[in-house]
Amino acid sequence: MGDLRGRVAAMTGWLFAGRFRVAGVVLAVFLAVGLLTRLGLALFTGFAFQDWMAFSPARLPLWLGVGMLFDLAVAAYLMLPFALVAWLVPDTRRSRWLALPLTLLLSLTAFAAFVFVAASEFVFWNEFGARFNFIAADSLVYTNEVIGNRCPGAVTLAEESTAFPGVSAPTWTGGLGFHYKWNMGWMNDTLRYMQEDSVHRRWHHDRMTFGLVYAFSENFVLPLSHDEVVH
Repeated sequence: MGDLRGRVAAMTGWLFAGRFRVAGVVLAVFLAVGLLTRLGLALFTGFAFQDWMAFSPARLPLWLGVGMLFDLAVAAYLMLPFALVAWLVPDTRRSRWLALPLTLLLSLTAFAAFVFVAASEFVFWNEFGARFNFIAADSLVYTNEVIGNRCPGAVTLAEESTAFPGVSAPTWTGGLGFHYKWNMGWMNDTLRYMQEDSVHRRWHHDRMTFGLVYAFSENFVLPLSHDEVVH
């Protein structure tokens, strides 16, 4: 336990010391804002999330952990300007003073962006009751309606792999209006099943039958995509 604490202390000391001090502070603030935003939305909605996964206080650690992974991925891009400044500016007192205006500008810009994102999350949720991009979804609805009105008989298909509901449902029932949706899960499961040696497939039949659990939730087509062939 003491050795683990020593390693954590050494890691945090390296992050918050020397030329990386500013980047470490910005990273810590960014992760804290993301964490507080999710906790705030959870309390604001009473954990009443209408999603494919019924979140509850018991599952809060898993939810926050997944969110933290997404935040770290975004932070990797966010830290690039700070890392570039720290790399280009020599680690001397005079150089740090010369780079101070640029560092302050980057920091203030980052903090302003954090506050804006956190505030917009609550405003967006309060207006639409959802965290997904409602305007983008509405543009798909409009596009499918225009295609249906101007090109009777035209068919639209969605190459989509999430559990977003109603992708192939009519727009007048609240769906996105696509005629069909690619069953990406079936394609992935089928190809993984076929990759097994024939003598081993008897223990992996679940990959071929699992698709029936959700087969009738959308108007699925069963594709063998070029994406999977390439990969």
